Amino acid sequence: MTKAVCRKHDVTTGTLTIGCDNIGALQAISGSRVPNCRWNSYDIICAIKHEMETSTVPWKFKHITGHQDDDKSYEELDEWAKANIWADKEAKAYLAAYVHMNCPALSTKKIKG
Repeated sequence: MTKAVCRKHDVTTGTLTIGCDNIGALQAISGSRVPNCRWNSYDIICAIKHEMETSTVPWKFKHITGHQDDDKSYEELDEWAKANIWADKEAKAYLAAYVHMNCPALSTKKIKG
């Protein structure tokens, strides 16, 4: 996917930054943890690692503190916190739609870290 975006927009330099509020997932993606097939997010982590290995630009990682909007107004938050809030809302909406379609229950096991 990243190769296709870079190719379409003629991106040959720069860095791709991944922001995430799960430190364990970031550690698994960045290489300091070996992915384990028992993790619920194993497939996603392996897909991201594959994208990194085949990418034409380097990747870096940024931890985003989750739920910052519990303590600050939305306007006070930086773009990373706002993007994290958006991603959380989208994930919850997708999960609600998934459950509404009578799909099997998903585990919410977290990656330690």
